[in-house]
Amino acid sequence: MSETVVITDTSVLINFLVLDRAGLLARLSTHRFVVTHHVRAEITTHYHEQLQRLEQAFRLSLNRLCCFLPPTHTPRQPPWPSSA
Repeated sequence: MSETVVITDTSVLINFLVLDRAGLLARLSTHRFVVTHHVRAEITTHYHEQLQRLEQAFRLSLNRLCCFLPPTHTPRQPPWPSSA
């Protein structure tokens, strides 16, 4: 069985968190829901109660809901070879 990866949007995720139903996402066994660092930062900054629910969902989701964090250092080089 293949797995579908879903990149979550802040507004959709907030709706699940406000209703305290993020666990529904984790029950979809054929899907993995990824929260990007941008979405997590927005929730952290503006939605303190929902952040607590998100952290709980991460702990209880058995990796069906996970957070993608960027590396601590990203080189700032263009993806193409230099013409110099």
